[in-house]
Amino acid sequence: MGQKFFAFTDNGILNVGAASEQYDFIDCVMSAVPSGVPFYIFDAQIDSFPSSKDGTYFFDSWELDTSYTPDGIGLSAGGHAEWLEYKEKNKFDNNIIYEEMKKNKTKKIIINMNKAKNIWKDILREQRKPILEALDVQYIRSLERNDTKNLEKVSKKKQFLRDITQDPRIEHAKNTDDLREVNIPPNFIEE
Repeated sequence: MGQKFFAFTDNGILNVGAASEQYDFIDCVMSAVPSGVPFYIFDAQIDSFPSSKDGTYFFDSWELDTSYTPDGIGLSAGGHAEWLEYKEKNKFDNNIIYEEMKKNKTKKIIINMNKAKNIWKDILREQRKPILEALDVQYIRSLERNDTKNLEKVSKKKQFLRDITQDPRIEHAKNTDDLREVNIPPNFIEE
């Protein structure tokens, strides 16, 4: 069996985990997933998960596509040792879940675009903050020199930065690549 991951949502938070190589995969899943919570198992295939670049910025927008039947329901007994004790006492057979896994091949983790849009706006706000501060210094220096040409230029840049989170391309974005198109150009201050 190749590398596998499991995922579940608990209190609105996506949890993704992998099993330790020294333990049975299902034992790891069952000892990690809270009792009564559905879980999904994924092969370590790139098409099951959003791309790694989406994990860099957009992990908090990942969600389970729950249109698929879960592979099982958590029975967490509080940890690995406790799970093994529960399993033996209740004669739980891991093969039941392994069989269920074979039936459900096309599960995915998807990106909630509403969350991704808000994340991208927050990223842009963080990126613009030091730039706005630097532009404030340029603005004051231009005022001191009575450089109206540079005052106008700096004012336009500051307005661009203030408006960037309202760019309509953010609301119309279909994917995270579209969101990345809305950005602050490199060397923005020097332009």
